[in-house]
Amino acid sequence: MGPRRTTPRGANAVPALALALVLALALALTLTATRADAVSLDYRGAVLSERQVASLVAPALRSPGDSAAVRTSLGRLVARLQDDGFLDARADASWAGGAAPLRVEVTEGAHHRLARVEFRGLVPGDSALAKALELPSGGAASGSAIAAAMNRAVDAAAESGHPYARVWLSGWDRDSTGERVVIGGSLGPEISVLGLRFEGLRQTSPKLLERAAGPVRGRYRESAALAARDRIERLGLFRSVRLEDPEGAGDFETARLVLRVEERPYNRFEGVVGSQGDGGVVGLAHVELENLAGTGRAAAVRWEGRGHGVATFTARYAEPLVLGLPLALEGTFDQQLFDTLYTSTKGRLAARWTGSSAAVIETGVAAERVVQEHADVQQANTQSTWLAVGRDRLDDAVAPRAGYAFRLEASQSFTTERRLDGSRDTPRSSAAEATVTRLQRLGLRSGFALEVRSAGRFGSRRVLPLYERYALGGAASLRGYDEEAFRVDRYALSRLEWRWFLPARQYAFLFWDHAEATTRVATLTGDRLDARHQDGIGFGVSLAASSGRLALTYGLAPGRGASEGKVHVRLISPF
Repeated sequence: MGPRRTTPRGANAVPALALALVLALALALTLTATRADAVSLDYRGAVLSERQVASLVAPALRSPGDSAAVRTSLGRLVARLQDDGFLDARADASWAGGAAPLRVEVTEGAHHRLARVEFRGLVPGDSALAKALELPSGGAASGSAIAAAMNRAVDAAAESGHPYARVWLSGWDRDSTGERVVIGGSLGPEISVLGLRFEGLRQTSPKLLERAAGPVRGRYRESAALAARDRIERLGLFRSVRLEDPEGAGDFETARLVLRVEERPYNRFEGVVGSQGDGGVVGLAHVELENLAGTGRAAAVRWEGRGHGVATFTARYAEPLVLGLPLALEGTFDQQLFDTLYTSTKGRLAARWTGSSAAVIETGVAAERVVQEHADVQQANTQSTWLAVGRDRLDDAVAPRAGYAFRLEASQSFTTERRLDGSRDTPRSSAAEATVTRLQRLGLRSGFALEVRSAGRFGSRRVLPLYERYALGGAASLRGYDEEAFRVDRYALSRLEWRWFLPARQYAFLFWDHAEATTRVATLTGDRLDARHQDGIGFGVSLAASSGRLALTYGLAPGRGASEGKVHVRLISPF
């Protein structure tokens, strides 16, 4: 950070452009809403309220004159009435022309109730299914309620050891007293589970999945089978895990649970080459192996050359299913050389618990040693602890188009510093970081991606040393600037992309990055707080190549010439 409050050239132009874009988007949304609201509803019926009908026929209200939307809306309206017991309900709609209301006329007919519910089993033991139906007489004759009762009976039977139980509708007639429904069913044999069988495995070891699934032997229970599937899914090794029907043995009383899994590429190479403003070249090479020899163990090696004498080397190893639990232990070694200013060596040990909803809780400890040859603090040894929570629901790991992800982290650090004059100091600091990503499709051909990051470090010292500050700039953070162009105490960064989708999961995009950062710097009389506002704009394309995925990005800081833009070429190759 420089000694003055910094406002880059052309900084006022981008906020004005951003404001214009926001206003244009708001105007478009307003016009869309106006178009939908301009079509009012003229409802004529006796059972549902006008608000309920407006919600059911919303597709027609949004598309005046669209006959397909009208048919869809009327179908939803009639289905709702029939579910409420108005089995003879009919609905008609018509347009008066222009922007006139949509007229909906509903004839509900008589309200039908269940007079009798009879159950007929194949053998006397099947009567246990009748108790689980819980379908009393006198209620509305609703098809969805009857279907829900039948599903409830099958689920109860599966939980009691009868996975082959079946329930069907045998008859439905009407007399003067109301509707009479006849339901048939068969409980089937009681099944004991002998073990597991997996479909779709090519690389992963079955023994790993058996450990993850936990104990499954004994009387079949649907909840236990689903829990086993859930534990395997939490390994994060598969695109999908599906529980199939049990595979029966010859005696009709024993079976194996069958789980069908869909494997994905577990290994990945990532390479990035970029240009700096002074003509220098930066690069990255990252090799990740997520399922070593089918054991679920992971290892990774990463090297980054960020220009100006800045380089980073990282190695990582992870062990899954510690103590047979969805708990992974991960060790990381990291070394960073920052030109002639300092050298940092860090080791981390993390424990990561994956919950049933794909939420991740992580905690760990880290030790870092920083050596500076040309500074007042010659050596700093830091011990840190942190706690983080996160979740990833993106639809694809390499080229996502929809979904969301987030991560929140808080840490506490204690440092012992050895100064040039031989004295020692023990400063403390705390940090909080948050990252939220949202991808949304806006149609068949377009969508947006928004990533918001925020981080801040607060310590017992008013002025933080350089090695404790956050790096901003480059392809992974603030595009259009050199790698790690800025070192700051706190920042908020947004990365917005407007995407046009191409065939084969390819897309082109425009982007706008914006950062707000503050840093406290030392002065001759004390210190002061400097604020920085930076923007980056540009465009890029993500293409499917024979070796994986190729991305090309051009970023530019506003106010600079086109020749000063930053170009990054990125290759991700799963294997």
